[in-house]
Amino acid sequence: MEQEDNTKDGRTAYVDDLSEKLRAVKLDIIDAQQQMSVGTMANRVAAAGELAMLESRQKNLCDSIQHAEKHHAEDWSAIRTGLQQDVDAIQESFINWLHKYNQR
Repeated sequence: MEQEDNTKDGRTAYVDDLSEKLRAVKLDIIDAQQQMSVGTMANRVAAAGELAMLESRQKNLCDSIQHAEKHHAEDWSAIRTGLQQDVDAIQESFINWLHKYNQR
């Protein structure tokens, strides 16, 4: 029983860490949306569209994390790897977006 509790506590800490990273991305997206006033209209429209896709991916991943935490405890190790890769991909995509549109 203690092993199960330790596994659950570790999983909870891991989920909290992933969720915090996604919250940080969400805040960065909100900040970027508020600063999109530079450049041509076409550039701003393209930037806004790409940012909206990132925002959608971020929300979907938050939902996936919640679902995995509730329903897939027995497969947690495999799911954890996939979730971490998805979080890393969203963070990298946002950084690429920043470089492309030179927001910071």
